[in-house]
Amino acid sequence: MLEARDVPAFGSASALLVVAMKNKNVLLDLSRSFFNLAIRPCSNTTTFLQSLAKFRAQTQNILLCFILLLMSGAPAEAQNALASDTSGPSPELSSRRYLFGDWGGERSALAEKGITFDFFYITDMQANPSGGLQQTYAGWERTRGTVDINFDKMIQWQGLSFHATGLWQSGRNLGGKIGTLANPSDLVSQHSTRLDSFWVQQLFLHNKLRIRAGQLAGLDFYGNQEYGGTWLIEPLGYAFGNLFSSIYESFNPAGTIRNSPNFLFEAGYLMGKTYPGEYKLGGVYNGGKFPSPAGLESSANYLIYGMASQALFRPDAGSNRGLDATIGFDYSPGDVSRENVQITGGARINAPFARRPKDRIGTGFVYSKISDPFRNFEALLGGPLLGSEKAFELDYSLQVTPYFLVQPTFQYYANVGGNPSLSNAPVLGFRTKITF
Repeated sequence: MLEARDVPAFGSASALLVVAMKNKNVLLDLSRSFFNLAIRPCSNTTTFLQSLAKFRAQTQNILLCFILLLMSGAPAEAQNALASDTSGPSPELSSRRYLFGDWGGERSALAEKGITFDFFYITDMQANPSGGLQQTYAGWERTRGTVDINFDKMIQWQGLSFHATGLWQSGRNLGGKIGTLANPSDLVSQHSTRLDSFWVQQLFLHNKLRIRAGQLAGLDFYGNQEYGGTWLIEPLGYAFGNLFSSIYESFNPAGTIRNSPNFLFEAGYLMGKTYPGEYKLGGVYNGGKFPSPAGLESSANYLIYGMASQALFRPDAGSNRGLDATIGFDYSPGDVSRENVQITGGARINAPFARRPKDRIGTGFVYSKISDPFRNFEALLGGPLLGSEKAFELDYSLQVTPYFLVQPTFQYYANVGGNPSLSNAPVLGFRTKITF
């Protein structure tokens, strides 16, 4: 049994794990009680440490252990302050950036030395009262920790930095149960405790050239949506869904190669300060074996994509408040890609109310198409003649405190899974996020 005395504390803090994990479990229980769903609870620290033995590389074990211990070891000073205050939430608690505060000043002290942390818990809880393959509910939860070290500040080594990210996630796949092409939640992937990425980076030529070595999560660097945090639905909230099926990219970790190497490019253009925008075009090629509708394998597949994200209106110069819009598409050959076309579009209003500068309203649309070769072959086998799925989303991001977000959402699926014989499916739910 791992006890607090077995783990070094931050500074003079003591009893880190016991107190931190107690607060962590309370937060998880509150979230599940509020949603009234039975999702498998977060593992404790001992389970985290035991699961590390399953990783294939000892380096990954050490890094993941380090990150998870940091996540559970937020300093006791902040925890004790919360426990001792029985008079209700204080103004300081509601305005602090992180739930656990500044760790008695040690978080800021470490940041001045170039060491920064980002720990959060996020969960999506959603249900479809009608339509689709079945009517059900599901939730997905994730705990994620990131450590970044800037050696410019630590040892005056210009351009050198280190990054590591670890996570635990679990839940149920609502999209799979309903039968959608575009998943209602962009969190859904695999049940996993993993080291998502770790790398060392060196900058050269006045920061114009960078070299990274380590384990890289590919979709951290290409194919992802610029305004992704605005929506819950997967192609808008993260990246195009057919990136994974068309070019053998893996979810564990996201963006890694499963069977054969991917060759890719992405070119982009950034414009404006008052009305910032980002425009990019990319492509990925994989020389592996891909099956046709009849199961015959052929060599190679590719995917091309383009995205445009642009600020359209700002009431005040230099302000983030106003209207943004985004549109994107991707395409892959229909003879080896069942879902070969996807089109996304969305708009968001930042700070819709002057007194709510961190809130946001988002609306989005996702078009997903089954390729003609696959839909015709499946129809010959007696299945329905599939076509395209249209999905819509409307949500409101409510930043309750700097560290606590609630995001209610409404989604509507027409022709679920591209199947016109299935009833349209409304999806209701919301996301919560707590930053530690």
